[in-house]
Amino acid sequence: MTWLDWDSGRARLARCGAKLAELEVDLPDGRRVAPLHKAPWLGEDLPGNIPPLLAGLSGEWPCVPFGMAPKEPLAGDWSGLSPLPDPWPHGFAANHDWEISSAGSHALQAKITYPESDPVHHLTRQVRGVSGKAAVEISLGIHMRREASLPIGVHPVFRLPPETGQARLCPGDHDQVYCYPADTGGMPAFSRSAPFRIEDLTGLGFDPLALPYPERSETLLLLTGSDGRFSLENHVENYRVTLNWEPEVFPSLLLWISNGGRSAAPWNGRHWALGVEPVCAAFDLGTSVSAADNPLQRAGVRTVRTLTPDHPFTTNYSISVAAL
Repeated sequence: MTWLDWDSGRARLARCGAKLAELEVDLPDGRRVAPLHKAPWLGEDLPGNIPPLLAGLSGEWPCVPFGMAPKEPLAGDWSGLSPLPDPWPHGFAANHDWEISSAGSHALQAKITYPESDPVHHLTRQVRGVSGKAAVEISLGIHMRREASLPIGVHPVFRLPPETGQARLCPGDHDQVYCYPADTGGMPAFSRSAPFRIEDLTGLGFDPLALPYPERSETLLLLTGSDGRFSLENHVENYRVTLNWEPEVFPSLLLWISNGGRSAAPWNGRHWALGVEPVCAAFDLGTSVSAADNPLQRAGVRTVRTLTPDHPFTTNYSISVAAL
């Protein structure tokens, strides 16, 4: 891994996926905080059929294309769609090594070239420490061989405290919330067939904005019409981590609430984390579903972005931390 140091923290990129695998920032009160998640199986010997992204699950990374077709049938209004297989979960770049180098005194840059058969030619990525702030700014560039309409996204995963209810979700403004229409790998904490607002949920027996939940579960929610801001408060360590992005690029936010509910290897019932994933995608259902006439598109929610060789795509987003 390659380290980046600046006056308010340090970070490092892993070669596989160019993951922001470590982020440590210094708060004004003298504390050093590490808000990003690390899977509990890192460093273990794992079965050979586990993809590199999952084997090294940690931090934050880009996903081009975003998602992977589920093996199980889709439910409800999605049942007429037949997902086609995707070769890699969250794209080629999330599972292969990048070239990483320094980009000045406070930044790292990375590049990966896709196979010749892929419409994507290469991705670029830069992570920069913000002078005087407990924050990093991140950029993603997508350069195409030929035109394609793809689901895209970025994938921060944040640490949760072990105590029930001691972290709080602080979503920015958004329109509707949709529940995942397929198997999440565990029992969802709640499910609704129609779109809803989180604050309107009642009768659950727990606060849906307070994590971890009291019972083991795996829940995926898509917040549409997002304003490009989301915060997670950690009330045990007394800090708030905030993700900002360009909502015109990523109009939805996928929340992956992993609450110890997955029993298959390597999860083994021991994984608690929060994925906060700005996307232009139909959940993480893969390219064929996102590009199809799906229920989200019919509701006016954009689920793919058309990318062309003539206009390289770039977007910027940031992760910052503040004391509560």
